[in-house]
Formats: sequence, C-alpha cells, structure tokens
Amino acid sequence: TVVFHAGEPGKEKLMQLPLAELDFEEIFDHLTSVYVPALKEGAEPAAPEETKATSQYPLDPLVHVFEHLLAPDGCPWDREQTHASLKQYLLEETYEVMEAIDIGDMALLQEELGDVLMQVVFHGALAQGRGDFDCNYIIRDVTEKLIRRHPHVFGEVHVDHARQVSVLWEQIKSEEKKNGPQQDKAPQNLYGGLPALLMASEYLKLKKKLTGEKTLAAVAAAEQVDMLWQKLQVKRQGEGIQEEDLGDFLFASAVLGKACHLSPETALIRTIQKMSRDLVKNEAYL
Repeated sequence: TVVFHAGEPGKEKLMQLPLAELDFEEIFDHLTSVYVPALKEGAEPAAPEETKATSQYPLDPLVHVFEHLLAPDGCPWDREQTHASLKQYLLEETYEVMEAIDIGDMALLQEELGDVLMQVVFHGALAQGRGDFDCNYIIRDVTEKLIRRHPHVFGEVHVDHARQVSVLWEQIKSEEKKNGPQQDKAPQNLYGGLPALLMASEYLKLKKKLTGEKTLAAVAAAEQVDMLWQKLQVKRQGEGIQEEDLGDFLFASAVLGKACHLSPETALIRTIQKMSRDLVKNEAYL
C-alpha cells in the first residue's frame, strides 16, 4: 500500500501497487510512504494477483551477480565476453539439457536448465551494459508473446484439439512478422545459427510451405542416400571426394530422416553419445 500526503486534507491518497513495480513509477515525492504488511511466521509471500507467479526465487540475485562480474573490478574473463563469443556456450548448454532429458536424470536436468538460464541472464547483462535492453525486457516480451499467441486461453478463441493450436500459433506468428519491424533475411541468414542438420530440416519445412512440394517418401529417400553413397565410393577411388559430394550425401540423409519422421540432428547426437559411452567403458578396461 502506497500512502501519499498522509494527514493532508484533500491530498491524502492510497494506492495498491505490487512491490516489484515500485521502481517503475515516477509519482513519488518526499511525502510518500509505503506500507508493507508483515508476514505471519512461516508464511510465504503472496504472488502478485496479475501474474499468479509461483516462483519463490526471482531473477534479481542472478542479475546482480552478473552486475558484479561485469563491473570494472569484476571478472576479467566475463568482461571480455560478447554476444558472439558466448554463442558456443549457449549451444553446448542447450545440448546438455537435451542429454539430461534423454537419460531421464531430473537432478541433472535441473542443473543444466540453470546453466541455460545463466547464459540468458549473461546476454541480458551484456545488453544492459550497452544500453540495448535488459532481463526485464526479455521477460516482458516473452510473456506478452505467450499471451498473444494463446488467444484460446487468454481470449475468446475456441479450439478443439492441439492441431488447431499449432495452426493458430503459426497464423499469429505470421501476422506479427508482417506488422513488426522488417528484417532483411538473405538466404544465408534465413536459419540463423542453427546446426547444419537442423538447418536442413527447417529448409525442407520451408520448401514444403512455399512450394507445396511433398517430402520424398521413405523408400525414395533411402534410394537417394544409397545412390549418393555409391557415388562417394566411386569418387573415393578416383578424383577424390569433394566437399559438395559430402554435403549432398548429408542433405540426402536429412531428407531420409524427415521422410521417416526422425530428427537427423537428434539421431546423430544420440549416436555420438552412445559411441562416447562405449569409448569410456572400453577405456576403463585398459
């Protein structure tokens, strides 16, 4: 409860305001008081009514840690980082989250999700230092996006099944892009920083969307892979395998994965993980 000009006839006013929003207001003066009711012993703080938040731990402590790390007397390594230099760490942490999910280790998943969150806050802290944005804007924008893209939950739109939700999501997303800032998306930047096999999958989805062309059936895709494999064997014995040849084979493998409703990226990751486990197991016997 915020009290303005207490005891002054005609000027006294009360306002209910969430504690977290006090520093966003510019209406306070030297005759403003804030009353925060005491919690009963053992009671938890009430969640703000408008958000129904249930998180006991806000981001503030983590944000403050990065403020110290990036301060002039902070960590030399952290102070040298840029958005670009942190890309590899965000990617690595994301894959470690996927591995924790694959093996079903919830304690590990909790830890790895924390590492991803750390990367998000790190980027937010770097942007804040440059005056671009901060974590408040990140959370605000994604919250508004989720509400905007779920009109069947937060609005009056009715849906009967998950497929309709996916179609609705894409429609709203398309409308947002149409009405939002125009971005120059050259072909080489169309998929951002996606790994190559995942980029191939996204290309196939985009191609189907733009041309209506269906993905090859599994049998035809497998035949294409086999044909390119034979081509690699011939080239290996002759002029040698070129980068383009290998690229064609890998892309055909991605097409095969799409035809079989499998993720080539995930398939390769799991194969490497299996081989790594076998390697460590064999090393233990040496």
